[in-house]
Amino acid sequence: MIHKLSTGLFIGIFSSLVSHFALPTQIQSEFPLTISNRSLIEVSHLAAAVKPASVRREDLKRNLSIQGIPAACHLDLIEALREHAKTADKDSGGYWNSWINDEYYKLFKAYLQTGDYGDAWQLVNRNSDYQASEVILALAKRGKLAEAQQYIQKAALEFHYEDDRKQILLMQVYAMAGQPDKALSLLKSLTKFPEIDNPQVTPKLIWSNRVELMAQISASFFKTGQPEAGEQLYQRILQTLQVQPPAFQQSFGMYSPVEMYIEVGELDQALRAAEGPMKDDGKRGMALLEIAKAYISRQDISAALPILQQVEDISLTFQEMERKAGYPPARPNRPSYAPVLMTEYILAYARAGEYDHALNLVGKHDRRINQDFVPVEIAQEAVKNGRVDVAEQIMTDLESQLKTTTSGIELELPHSKRNIQLANIYRAIGQFDKAQLVLKNHWTQLQNKPMDATGKLPYGTQSQLYDYVKYYLSMGDLKNAKQVAKKMSILSDLVSCVASNLNLKKD
Repeated sequence: MIHKLSTGLFIGIFSSLVSHFALPTQIQSEFPLTISNRSLIEVSHLAAAVKPASVRREDLKRNLSIQGIPAACHLDLIEALREHAKTADKDSGGYWNSWINDEYYKLFKAYLQTGDYGDAWQLVNRNSDYQASEVILALAKRGKLAEAQQYIQKAALEFHYEDDRKQILLMQVYAMAGQPDKALSLLKSLTKFPEIDNPQVTPKLIWSNRVELMAQISASFFKTGQPEAGEQLYQRILQTLQVQPPAFQQSFGMYSPVEMYIEVGELDQALRAAEGPMKDDGKRGMALLEIAKAYISRQDISAALPILQQVEDISLTFQEMERKAGYPPARPNRPSYAPVLMTEYILAYARAGEYDHALNLVGKHDRRINQDFVPVEIAQEAVKNGRVDVAEQIMTDLESQLKTTTSGIELELPHSKRNIQLANIYRAIGQFDKAQLVLKNHWTQLQNKPMDATGKLPYGTQSQLYDYVKYYLSMGDLKNAKQVAKKMSILSDLVSCVASNLNLKKD
């Protein structure tokens, strides 16, 4: 996410490197280096693997619905998953906990997006302050400065923040609320960053954090109509990166300004940062891709296409380098970094309406991408763009090339999420029988999978059945949702809960 400090993007550096490097004198006077070598703010996504505290129905003031499932039913599902996880085999225990946390986070984000900050706070993972920061920054983004400051104090009490940690959050709040002068003043006064108590955490040098903060404030200056101040801070970022430790790749530092400038809509400035001192082509390719996608979302296709051409050149160069090095093509279901870039930029071309070019590129990338399914995703983009005719032609062509049944395309690697995408496309082009069958054939196969050692369907099978239940509930189709859920008490109870809530609304 753009509005937080994305420390996960950066390479860990050993603390012994700190003494070897210093900022230029002109910057050093304003940004003292008498600070810890630890991460500015620990926002590791690994925290999501830690079980959150239990939240009861009565803890939430409002019972909103997500994809047709009321929050109260989500909480019942979470409690059922907890009980299920207790008897799961050792190998799958972590997956069940991950599912539990996904449900919590889904609720958390839903409340955050609807402005129910109190309810969102009830769902904050008590083992990590990452989500607490999300609440605070969401308030700041909506201009609720006083409330954001109140939540900083609340977080400080619950998570035992040091004063510096509170200052860092306040600085981000000022930047996000359109008060970059105050944010910059705080940055200059910051003399040390808080330590991370956990000795298992690899120390991260402060270069990346300092760059991220300067980038966030620079973006705020641009957003508030102060381009000179924004440019001045951008130049400081460049100077900082020139003296960074060799082990900290320059491209990682420059990715932060790109993110921040995209967030505030300064796409020309983001492009300048991406085309500047970024040395790592992979990171530069991803940065350029995000800028192109931002232009496409503005319907500025003429600006997006030259940038996508740069990404295309980088991607094809990657493939050629891999081929010369003798690397085997990545398996479709386990893509490496390069194929992710390849797939994403091809779909960006489709979003820009360049369907023929996108389809031609699929063939250029051999088996490094899923050649069977990327065209389906291109068809999906065509549907989103209102080009049902293009989607229908793509599906017709695919059916002539791939293995098909009466339910349409039969995927080499069927999965609930992919089959749901297929069904949505078939529905969009008016082939409703195929839309129904492509779903039913797969979930019926899943229901007939052998049980694991605990006498239950394996985690991967149950999670896919859950996808189908969610899909049908979002469509208001209780009949099919019940059919999918019949072999899992957890899902049957969920469907019953949704049905009960619907009946209450009718009454």
